[in-house]
Amino acid sequence: MITRGKQKRPFYAILYGQPGVGKTTLAAQIPNSVFLDLEKGTDFLDVARFQPEGTIGEALEVLWDNQESFDTIVIDSLTALETRHQQEVCADKGWSNINALDYGKSRTQWKALFIKLIQGLDAFRAAGKNILIVAHMKMRDSKDAISQEEYDQFSFDCDKELNQIILSHVDGCFFLTQKSVSKDDKLIGNGSRVLFTKNRPQYTAKSRWDLPEQIQNPDASFWQQLI
Repeated sequence: MITRGKQKRPFYAILYGQPGVGKTTLAAQIPNSVFLDLEKGTDFLDVARFQPEGTIGEALEVLWDNQESFDTIVIDSLTALETRHQQEVCADKGWSNINALDYGKSRTQWKALFIKLIQGLDAFRAAGKNILIVAHMKMRDSKDAISQEEYDQFSFDCDKELNQIILSHVDGCFFLTQKSVSKDDKLIGNGSRVLFTKNRPQYTAKSRWDLPEQIQNPDASFWQQLI
C-alpha cells in the first residue's frame, strides 16, 4: 500500500546531559509514563516506576504484561542498562568479565546481544508505546568528514560503536545542558536550561521532527510536540 504525507507513530528517543541538569525531571513530565528505573533516581519524583530485581528481559516482560498502565517507557539510564546487561551476559556465559575471551570476542558477542535488546524495544512501539532512554554525557573524539580536523564532541555515554548504531535507530537524540553566562572571565550557570535538537560539531543531536534547533527551559509542552 502506498501512502502519502506525514505518518504519526510513537517516538523512540534519547535524552542526555551532564549530571544534575534535570534529565530525569524533564522525562518525568511525559504524560502517563513508567520508568524502568535502573539507577533508583526517581525516588524523589511523583512518577510510576519499576525498579527490577531480576534480569532486564524479565523486567521488560513485566512491562509488556502491563501495557494498559502506561503510554511511554522511560529507561533510566542507558549507562545502567549497558552495565547491567553486560553483567547478565557474563553470568549467563560463565565469563569472569566482558573481556574474558581473546581478541575482543566476548565484547563482540555482548554488543550483538545489546543491539538486539535495543531493537527489540520496537515491539513496544509497534504496540503503540513511546520509548525514551535517559543517558549520561561523555566527551568523545570526532573528526570532520571534509577537513579531517579532529575535535571534541559531547555525546551520550555508551560503547563508542554502539553509540552510532543506537543513534541511527532512534527518531530523536536531545542534548540538555545548563545555559551559561560570562562573569569575571568565567562561565557560570544562570539557572536556565537549553535543549539542543540538531547535530553540531560541539554535540550529538538528532530530530526527525520539525523542531527548533534550541528550546529554552523545556517542559511538558516539549513532549506534546512528539506525541
